[in-house]
Amino acid sequence: MDTHIPVDRQVMVGFLRFYMEADGTMSKTGNILHGDSARTNYKIWSVLGNRKKGKTNGRIRSNQEGALPLRPRQFLCNDNVNTLHSINNNDDSEDSFHRAISPILWWAQIFGLLPLSGISANLPSSLKFKKISFRTVYAVIVASSISAMAVLSIIHMIRTLNADSFGVRGGVAEATAGAIFYGNGLCGTIMYLWLSPRWVILQNDWKAMERFIDRQNKNKKRDDIMSFENRFSGIKFLKRTDKRPVCMLTTSKNHMCTIIQGKICKECYKSLYKKEGRDHATKKTERVMTNKYQRPRLRWKFIIISSVILLFALFEHALSVANNSTKFEWGTPNSTFANFLQVYTTKSHNFILESVDYSFAIGIYIFIVSKIATFVWNFTDLFVMLISTGLAERYKTLNKRLFVTAKKNANTIDWCEFRNDYAILSSLVKKVDNDISPIILLSFANNLYFICLQLLNGLSGPEAGDILSNLYFFSSFAFLILRTCAVTLLTARINDQSKTVLPLLYSCSSSTYNIETQRLQYQLTTDDISLTGLRFFSITRNFMLALAGAIVTYEVVLLQFNVAINK
Repeated sequence: MDTHIPVDRQVMVGFLRFYMEADGTMSKTGNILHGDSARTNYKIWSVLGNRKKGKTNGRIRSNQEGALPLRPRQFLCNDNVNTLHSINNNDDSEDSFHRAISPILWWAQIFGLLPLSGISANLPSSLKFKKISFRTVYAVIVASSISAMAVLSIIHMIRTLNADSFGVRGGVAEATAGAIFYGNGLCGTIMYLWLSPRWVILQNDWKAMERFIDRQNKNKKRDDIMSFENRFSGIKFLKRTDKRPVCMLTTSKNHMCTIIQGKICKECYKSLYKKEGRDHATKKTERVMTNKYQRPRLRWKFIIISSVILLFALFEHALSVANNSTKFEWGTPNSTFANFLQVYTTKSHNFILESVDYSFAIGIYIFIVSKIATFVWNFTDLFVMLISTGLAERYKTLNKRLFVTAKKNANTIDWCEFRNDYAILSSLVKKVDNDISPIILLSFANNLYFICLQLLNGLSGPEAGDILSNLYFFSSFAFLILRTCAVTLLTARINDQSKTVLPLLYSCSSSTYNIETQRLQYQLTTDDISLTGLRFFSITRNFMLALAGAIVTYEVVLLQFNVAINK
């Protein structure tokens, strides 16, 4: 009966050190044992499992002559192997930007924004913009409806500013609030209509970027799968091997490394197998390999961001409706929807009723258009947040892959590949900025105005109100501040993530520093990667301080002007 003679750990470590010194390399043990290169692992494991030739190396003697190592599919359970080979790298992944943002764009189309067909398709190639279609006609009708409200608001603003005295509380700010609000809604609908044909091209460019970068990850995954299969094929073969080679010293360096690596992998897997079982051991190994090159999880991030922003916006608008309908008597014979609509419209849109007489149809029109304009205001900020998150997460994933590769073995970094990835991502950021920079400018200009308006109303001696009025004022102001900060910080992440790997490049050793490393360092250092507001300003973390300073300056000017007018 044959007996199994295990290789002593000290012997294995000693031979491994001998192999490393003889080879002239100073790489760490983990780099040899867990290298992610398919070519390297295939070279190492060819001695143990050469399936094509159907035979094993003669230097290694086994108690089962002619017994071939079992294929990985026989060694691993079938379910786990099928899962291993179904690593999701398809073009229609749910975490692609097009599919992740499609539910939010579907809601936007209900309010007449981005009239495109194919929003819910798996690939952006299905996106189409037609000048004559139901969506486009509906978007034009929405824009025309908001434009009518904007014109009436501007008429009220001109009348108020030309009057001898301001008859409304708040002076200039209150006189211009309606014009700015509906002007923002009109500009927003026009900009999204202008963006629609460009969005089709932009999404296809975005998909090309995802395919280019994910293709690199796919190649890495394929290398890891080959290493994984070959490694466990060798482990199974060594499990059938009962004797060491006759003379270890006469074995080549590759053979020694093969035996040592196989024994160590066998022991590691055996401990994991005993602790968690075969299925869990295999799944854990697969999970580590899959997560290493996983694309950004945009879908759930977009759902969370959209849910938070829209739910807070809904709560704030509900408080606004309640605050503007306090005179409505509930539970009385007159508590009908028509009466509620008249009370709400008269208080919230009194400046519109100065030019037109109230009727039920006018009330319905004002009620619907005001809700659309409110959604456009909130969606503009949300739209900028989602696009910025999609770009920043791509940079974050690319940075993570570079850091993992550098930590594993800096000598194996393909700097040319990473430079190409950063270059195509930088090019996409510039294309995105060319298309949405007017929307970014509109978002920050509108938020800046309404922050100043709310501060002016709060600092110019507000009238004593009930609890509901105070709750609405502070809730609306807090939500406006938080939303502006969220837009700024999420957009500034693009610039932050684009500079994250610079410390790694600065600390690169002379042995790994080459012309491609220098080009990547120069590219990231000199290229200003950020979104802008029509090139007037770049959104970085420093921009938040500049925005706060502008708010304080404008607020002081408005307070002085308002006091001078009221004298």
